[in-house]
Amino acid sequence: MLSEDLLAQLELVMTEFFTDNTSNDRKREIEDQLNAVWLQPEAWRHCLYCIGHTANEYVAMACITALENLINRQVGCALSSAQLTEVRESVLTTIRQKHHTLQAFVRNKLIKVVVDVARAQWPYEYPNFMEDIMMLGQQSQGEAGSSEVLCLVALQVAMEELAIREHQLMPHARKLQLRQQLHVHAPHMLAYVTGVLEKLLLCNTSDGNQRRGTTTPPPSPSHSPASPASPPALISSPAARHLDSVLRMLEQRSCQHYEPRPGWLHVAVTCPPRLDAAADNVAYAALNCLAQLLAWVPLELLAQHHCKALDLVFTFAALGGLQAMNSSSSNTVSISALSCVQEFLSRSCIPPSVNALLLHVLHSCQVLVHHLLGSSAAEGVGLGQVPGASAKQRLASLHPTYLDKVTELVRIFVSVYLRRFEQHPQFSVEEFLALLFRFSFSQPSLDGYLDCLEIWSALLEHISSKGGHEGSGVAPHQLERYSSVLELLAQGVLHKIQLRHNQCELEELDYDLLEEAGQSEPDAADYSDAWEDQQQSWGSGGGGVEHLTEQSECQSYFSHNLDLLARLADIMPDKIMDMLVPAWQENCAVYLSVESSLHLERVHEPGGASSLRISGQWGVSEEVLLSVHVALRDLCSLLQLLGRLATTFLGAQLVPRASTAMATIHRLVELGEFGMRLQLYSLDTSIELLKADLIQVHCEVLCSLRAWSHWLSQLYGQQFAESRCSSEAPSLSPSSSVPSPPSDSCADKSKPSNGCGGVLVSSHPHLETCHELNRQLLVLAASAVHGATTDNVPWLVVRCGVQLLLTVSLLVVSPVALQVQQVQLLYSAPVYSHSTPPGKVREMLYRALVNFLLLPWPAYSLQQQQQPADHVQDRPRLLASFMQLITQPLADQDPQLLMADPALREKGVLLEMVGTVMWSVGVVGGVGSSEVCCWVERLVQLVTSEQHLSLALANDQSPQAAVLARFLQLLSLVLSDPSPGLKRLVGVVVATLDELYPQVSQQPTAAAIRQPLFAVLRTLLEHNWKFFYRSTVQQPLSQSAWEEVQHGEHLTRILQAFGQSFMQTDIAVFRQNLSTLQLLNAKFRLYSKNVFRPLLSQFITVLLQVLLHGSHALLQDEIIACVYHMASVDLVAFNSQFLENFLRNIHALTDDQRAALKRDFSADSLLNVCTLDSLSLIHI
Repeated sequence: MLSEDLLAQLELVMTEFFTDNTSNDRKREIEDQLNAVWLQPEAWRHCLYCIGHTANEYVAMACITALENLINRQVGCALSSAQLTEVRESVLTTIRQKHHTLQAFVRNKLIKVVVDVARAQWPYEYPNFMEDIMMLGQQSQGEAGSSEVLCLVALQVAMEELAIREHQLMPHARKLQLRQQLHVHAPHMLAYVTGVLEKLLLCNTSDGNQRRGTTTPPPSPSHSPASPASPPALISSPAARHLDSVLRMLEQRSCQHYEPRPGWLHVAVTCPPRLDAAADNVAYAALNCLAQLLAWVPLELLAQHHCKALDLVFTFAALGGLQAMNSSSSNTVSISALSCVQEFLSRSCIPPSVNALLLHVLHSCQVLVHHLLGSSAAEGVGLGQVPGASAKQRLASLHPTYLDKVTELVRIFVSVYLRRFEQHPQFSVEEFLALLFRFSFSQPSLDGYLDCLEIWSALLEHISSKGGHEGSGVAPHQLERYSSVLELLAQGVLHKIQLRHNQCELEELDYDLLEEAGQSEPDAADYSDAWEDQQQSWGSGGGGVEHLTEQSECQSYFSHNLDLLARLADIMPDKIMDMLVPAWQENCAVYLSVESSLHLERVHEPGGASSLRISGQWGVSEEVLLSVHVALRDLCSLLQLLGRLATTFLGAQLVPRASTAMATIHRLVELGEFGMRLQLYSLDTSIELLKADLIQVHCEVLCSLRAWSHWLSQLYGQQFAESRCSSEAPSLSPSSSVPSPPSDSCADKSKPSNGCGGVLVSSHPHLETCHELNRQLLVLAASAVHGATTDNVPWLVVRCGVQLLLTVSLLVVSPVALQVQQVQLLYSAPVYSHSTPPGKVREMLYRALVNFLLLPWPAYSLQQQQQPADHVQDRPRLLASFMQLITQPLADQDPQLLMADPALREKGVLLEMVGTVMWSVGVVGGVGSSEVCCWVERLVQLVTSEQHLSLALANDQSPQAAVLARFLQLLSLVLSDPSPGLKRLVGVVVATLDELYPQVSQQPTAAAIRQPLFAVLRTLLEHNWKFFYRSTVQQPLSQSAWEEVQHGEHLTRILQAFGQSFMQTDIAVFRQNLSTLQLLNAKFRLYSKNVFRPLLSQFITVLLQVLLHGSHALLQDEIIACVYHMASVDLVAFNSQFLENFLRNIHALTDDQRAALKRDFSADSLLNVCTLDSLSLIHI
């Protein structure tokens, strides 16, 4: 076929391909036709003709892509050296002649073709490659500056492909050779790019613009856009005025430190260039090219040029702070300039020999940030800034992307280079931190402020690494240079989270996801669904109501601020607590006086019911309601922070700070008892905001107590420390065995110590206090849970109460719980009704109640005489009765009736039964295993019945499918339980799966069932391997062979099921089963077992076919690793037999390609070698 005819057909076909009404089948047909054309011997010559003679961009891109594939082909039909030479000469000619008319993406693609040829030929067969690139800048055709842009783009592509990009199939020696050649030409490239930038500065200054016309005058201060008015609370706040005065003081001090201006800033401020469209394109291309240079060019080369290139970069970067935000040209250029600095600072290694250069760059970054914040009113006149504007207004006038780039530069400096220069005599840590403080609290957006908080977190992590124990803070001499700024930071962040100081910003935060995550009062069904997917961390501490994974804007804001304050508390715990306590106590006083301030009264209604209401006789003014709302919101925030600070009282700080901790937890208990006594969370009012505030306060009190229960647990443990000390030093008196904590009103001083032979009996200094606090926590938690059935307690309060109950049951283990009446009521039958907390909350409640009965009582192990005998004997009886209550819904159902009546199964009865058995297994495990086994066997009959399975597999959205999926989760839970009583179900589960899998695999509509089904198979093999192979201890005791497998037919069918899943399109199941095989091989050497050997070649074949088709490209690395481990069982046989047969069956390969691939595959057993060989096969 002639090239002219091919070009005409290509233009028709490609136009049809990109037409909207072309079907996918027709597109695949066109692709097959094009692939056949590109496989012809003279295809490269046809591509060159079409590229040079077409004006259709679709045809040009298709031909260039085909030409790239031909050039980069490693084996088979690779182009010869002469053909490569003809290709790059033809492409260079096209670029020189048509670069001013080509689309930018076509031009860049053609340049990459030349670079691809150079990758193969430079420097031996193509010695003039770099000269050809530089000559592109001397073209005279086209618009002004187009030749310079062409040369700069060519340099950028060459550096990206030859110096930066990693080519996996290229030998390492060739990579080093290409980089050495680039290093030789680096001075010329740097000189060219620097010259272009200098030329732009000289030819486009403001003086030249004044000769061509007048400049736009600056906006008048009187006509500048007015900033939004702050609310009265913010204006009148003394703390806010204090923060503003601190910022002004730091600004005045910075002005003295950063004077005089460096030369690059003087040029940018006094005579900024005015770039037209052509000059802007050149500057953009030059800075992008320079960014690539700075990523790899030898640093000594930059140092030799006395930072000339970097000063030019900062000059263009400063333009972003001088022009208005709507000036797109200056913003684009300035953002590119900041990218250059970012590339330089992000280099993997900057040696100490260029510290002077690095320090110069870092100082220039600080000057730039100081300049953007504004040091005087005169700097901004006539340059896009409003004279007299605040730092926040100046930053708000910047382009958001530009400001993000500046923040990223500050982050890189703090996280990478601060520890390197903090002791340098030419670097002032104090001034830098003051600048960072100004930059952080002048951010105009929420995201910018949160990014700055992450920078401070990195700084605090660095300070924490200097020394000190966890919770004890950092040594004073280590904090000397940081303490003043860190105290200002703590005060600033505390003001940011309080509504009374930061009302303007906090009221603008978005709460949408907060309501979706369960913070509002949802229906029971919605609440259960929301919590089904949440992963709970039992007993985890921390203040604040727990939220779902996805956070609202408000949640994210408080989370970042509280995280930072917690880090500050780890460094200087006493100072943070001193800052927190006054505001917290003030808001606590408002909360405790809310009964009188809001004139609350309890109204008794007919029938015995009562409700808490605001008295209509007195009424409440709007001003009082607003002040109460602000105080309650701030109290919630400070309670969250208080919970986060509980960890600073643990460990070594337990005894020294005991008095402060006890005062804090007593105050929290007082708040909880006050809310519980008045039932403020159930206030009957039409003021929804006030009602929500009262609910949230009570929840935060419970959550904060949950965090402080860790402290209470360690305080209980003091008796063990005293016992150890007494054993080590029996001659000492009990009173001297442990240092006494500071005097505390809560300490138990009435009970004398009684030592006998050096053994402590009751010398715990706070034992009675621990008992009392434990009782109070249990009363608060159990009252919130029990109130769900009697007092209409909101579900949010119930959940927090259940979480507190669970944490106390795990951490503060003692028989005190069995003595609390409110806890005893939770074991009674009335709690388990339709009002029982739904979903995961109910499971947490069950788990907490079982913990009180099953977990040992370590806090009493030294004082056996204090263990009430009746409670010890009651524990088995309570557990048995409690198990009957849990399984009561099962006993109420008749399996025969369920089998006979399909309507009952569709009403969710069967789903509830499966869920109940799951709770039983998850909560008590093997306790009561006989009953659990009986119910699992009954559920097997119900769920696997022919009628139920047919309905479940016909529609994966049906109720029957939901029951089947939940039942499979139950089987996974049963198989993973180590209890011996449940192991007898393994055979039942295996038989069930043998019956279930064939039906699921044959139904295309059962996609939702496959993943939990394979999860059951994974759990079966991982946790019950002894069902198929006896342990190594049992094997020598028998006469069986070492590799004898039990139930081998079942194991073979399971492995075949895994193999069949690899031929399906579901990537989630593919990933899950691939990891299962790798896990089984790592734990049990599955691939080496005799039962797997007959399947080995089939598995490898299927996985290689998946790699070739590219259907699961996201799992390429995992698939190659799995193939490697399978082939490693017998690598010689893999290379000599399997590979030859596999390549023979790939009909698209020629004999030469097969031979080349067979020759290239190495017998090396290293994974990286296997990866390279597999990639060469994939990209053939």
